[in-house]
Amino acid sequence: MKKIKSVFFAVVICLMIQTANSQVYQQWINTVNGSINNEDFFTKSAVDDSGNVYLTGTVYNSVTGRDILIRKYNSSGSLVWQHDYSSAPPDGQDVGIGILYKNGFVYITGDAEPTLNARDIIVMKRNAATGSLIWSKTYNGIGNGNDHVASITLDNADNVYICGMSRNTATDFDILIVKYNPSGGFQWDFTGGGNGFDRGIDIKADNSGNVFACGTDVTSNDFSEIVTMKFQPDGTQMMQEYLDNGIDSNDIAANIAIDAQGFVYTAGNVETLNQGVNIALVKYNNAGVQQWVRYYNAASNGYDAVRDMKIDASGNIYMTGFSFSTVSNFDYITVKYNSAGTYLWAARYIGDYLAGDNVATGIALDGSGNIYVTGGSGESAAGSDITTIKYNNSGSMIWAMKQNGSVNTSYQENGRCISVDNINNVFVAGVNDQSDAIVMKYVQAPIGIQQTGNGIPAKFMLMQNYPNPFNPVTNIEFSVPHSGNVKLAVYDILGREVSILADQKLNPGNYSYRFEAGNLSSGVYFYRISGENFTDIKKMVLVK
Repeated sequence: MKKIKSVFFAVVICLMIQTANSQVYQQWINTVNGSINNEDFFTKSAVDDSGNVYLTGTVYNSVTGRDILIRKYNSSGSLVWQHDYSSAPPDGQDVGIGILYKNGFVYITGDAEPTLNARDIIVMKRNAATGSLIWSKTYNGIGNGNDHVASITLDNADNVYICGMSRNTATDFDILIVKYNPSGGFQWDFTGGGNGFDRGIDIKADNSGNVFACGTDVTSNDFSEIVTMKFQPDGTQMMQEYLDNGIDSNDIAANIAIDAQGFVYTAGNVETLNQGVNIALVKYNNAGVQQWVRYYNAASNGYDAVRDMKIDASGNIYMTGFSFSTVSNFDYITVKYNSAGTYLWAARYIGDYLAGDNVATGIALDGSGNIYVTGGSGESAAGSDITTIKYNNSGSMIWAMKQNGSVNTSYQENGRCISVDNINNVFVAGVNDQSDAIVMKYVQAPIGIQQTGNGIPAKFMLMQNYPNPFNPVTNIEFSVPHSGNVKLAVYDILGREVSILADQKLNPGNYSYRFEAGNLSSGVYFYRISGENFTDIKKMVLVK
């Protein structure tokens, strides 16, 4: 039986570092522990406009084996539904790799093992509200061997594309691209590459329905190169470009992204003659013509690697991963370039333990130009913590949040994915120190009274909260015309005081209180303000 553990406002196990004037707190945590305490973890997450989070990964079940883990939690952290997938009980070795949300549906892909040592790729579409299965498709390559999916994307028409690799003989793997229509109908597939361990890594669609994929292609002399490919909607291949760094080396693709103008960016890791491993970033136009290539090499000339990449609305490129330092071993590294290829900044996170390894694995952006990265930071000889960092647009750290497990073990806690919703709540998921899948939510909006504007109002006023109904955060605005003590409190339907929001002296001004009701049950509540010769009360509805 699966165990789902929730801890709300987990101040004890969450250590917080903040710069001045910033406010962030951990609202909730959920963990999933399989039936025999084997390793369970989340790999990818997606959020919708209502603040729900969808996750996939893997969970061990003593009856069915290792299953694809699929969960939906609402904005309060409550489990909405779970629909785990098992391909071949009792010994299946199934892992969820990618998950997307769009227009009321959730798309999941992963590796399934219906036959021992012969993995297939599973793609499914589910109703986001209920989790009910719309369709499920299995891809088994021509070699009838181990196939693997690495990434999933959708185009504007909701066609589904996956990329990965497919075994074609007993020894060779090919880069694999597959397209399904919105109803799950198979449209086409592509397999290709060199004569070795070729693999597709990432895939994205442009606004015209073309898809671009990046991968690693093994050459005839057993070295590997980063390749970028383009396909038209009908599967016609239009581009196959290699990143040539001038030497025979083992180069590995990591990510691909497309900006608003249709330019394509591929990131990866390349070997050099005397600078270790560098982060490589190459830009192509939509026709596949290379525009520029940039390499990031830190001062130590060691191992620098990218693990995730995002592009903002202005075409700035952000990459995160890890970078070697002779002082602090491996550090988080986050690098920014503009669309012209100009290097803008690099931000390092060292952590508290200089001998530890800090590896960032996920990056997300918000609409205000801030950057969020997560991963695992070595905080002692005993193991690592899940550390999530927010940077502003200039690369200055705004805050860092550490999720330190309840026990000190040698198991490596790791944040494997990160998502930001439309009001800048941050969701981080991965694996904790007890080898359980873990997801947590960070809320950034200031909780408490904030003075708005500089004017002095003519009279006391209490405005209707917004949104209303709400879940679980709402805003209450009021005006105070002169200095004096003001009390703002919340009452339940029976008139019992359930929360005092303010009871203090306030200067004249307009105020806003962001009220977080995570500990309250759904229902009708009243909020009341009282000051000198003034009292007002209004109704609000909490719906969870």
